[in-house]
Amino acid sequence: MKKFIFAILFSIFLIGCATTNVESNVSDNNKKAHKELREEFENCQMYNELVKRGLDFKTLDKLNDCGLIKYYLDQFFIDENGMPLDNHIFIQFCDGKNYSHVKTSSSMRIDFSDEYGSKDELLNKGYKEDEIFYYPYFNGEWKDGYRVGKKYMDVDSKRYISYKNYSVNTTKSLLVGLNDFHIENDVDDNEEYYNEISKSDKEYLILDLSYNKGGKTISWFSLEKSIKEMSPKEIFILCSDKTYSMGEWATSCIEAATNIKTTIIGYPTYGGWRCSKKIKVITFDNFTIECYLNDEDITDQYWGWDRYNLPYPIEGIGVTPNIYTNGNAIDSLEVVKHLINDDELSLPVLYKKECLKFGLK
Repeated sequence: MKKFIFAILFSIFLIGCATTNVESNVSDNNKKAHKELREEFENCQMYNELVKRGLDFKTLDKLNDCGLIKYYLDQFFIDENGMPLDNHIFIQFCDGKNYSHVKTSSSMRIDFSDEYGSKDELLNKGYKEDEIFYYPYFNGEWKDGYRVGKKYMDVDSKRYISYKNYSVNTTKSLLVGLNDFHIENDVDDNEEYYNEISKSDKEYLILDLSYNKGGKTISWFSLEKSIKEMSPKEIFILCSDKTYSMGEWATSCIEAATNIKTTIIGYPTYGGWRCSKKIKVITFDNFTIECYLNDEDITDQYWGWDRYNLPYPIEGIGVTPNIYTNGNAIDSLEVVKHLINDDELSLPVLYKKECLKFGLK
């Protein structure tokens, strides 16, 4: 109800702006702030999409109230059901009294049905090509062929899992679980594990990124270097819809970066890929706006897609696995054990308990 009343007041305000000379009442500082805000959006990776959604700077330039600007921008980042439309977007408003923000984060989900069969069989039944997924392992049983699912966007508020990095060595495999790619005070949380990878002589490397919440680019480059030094016969990556940001970059880029055969096993990743290099603070007379947008200079070409000749973007979509599971690291590892015949592989007990808390898809 409040939103409805606010919409009416907002419409009345715009009508008033159209019949009065608003420009003459705007301070030079606010004019400068509006110019900076426009430039920030124009440099945003999503600029064309936002214009398609209806973002109009002539309207925005007339707004000099913190609440009105937030209300206006909300409609281009949040749908009618209050669901975020994008990832890695953060716009914070501070009027000296309280903070409010537009913070959007959404993920691609797939609802699977129990319809299995060959691709031709499913196409003949009327299913679409992009709704057919190869899914050989499900609830403990091996299934040959394809399974049907439907993609949709959703919010996942339970993305994180409490566990520390871990490693497990078997006769022929090295399994490493990385919780993030975090660096603080020039110290990489993963350095110990990167060293273990680089010195390993195992045939197979399994990277568990199922609950990796992202981090710094420089940490990824250290991982890339370690994998090249190890030079395993094959790499397996475990992922889920909780694999996020830099975790998705690692999932998608390892094969192209190392030229080592890589199989991705799990569930499509979160789809929160692009981010900004900086936070832009824009100062109006009575409030500030902090913008953390997808800068246009942080393009797929800059960060990796052209660099590694990768075939598709993942923002809002996620990385597509080669073999689908429910995304739980327990089931994904079972697939690896089957593929390389390594019954010694197992997850740390405490970590396995954490995985079970998330249940199955």
